Amino acid sequence: MPVPGAPFRLKLTPDAETSWNALATSDQGKWKKVNKALKYLKNDPGHRSLAAHKWDTLRGRAPDGGDIWTAYAENNTPSAWRIFFFYDSRDPGLIYVTTIEPHS
Repeated sequence: MPVPGAPFRLKLTPDAETSWNALATSDQGKWKKVNKALKYLKNDPGHRSLAAHKWDTLRGRAPDGGDIWTAYAENNTPSAWRIFFFYDSRDPGLIYVTTIEPHS
């Protein structure tokens, strides 16, 4: 994981952008929580409320062979939303958000 507290740029994949846009029209409350989590992710991926961690079953599955991580947009909530992302090893200041979805 890159240095905690470093500012990053976020890039949403088409799948993540579709989810984010759909959530904006279907549930403004959850959309705001996801936006808050994305802001934390951008400014400090190690922020305590994100509880970011490597997703065990997706280790080594990022396009560059790195790990996929998950962060909480919500916690202790039925169908809580999660953000899946990876750090781009070719551009240390970039985080790719691969998907935004409810936890099942």
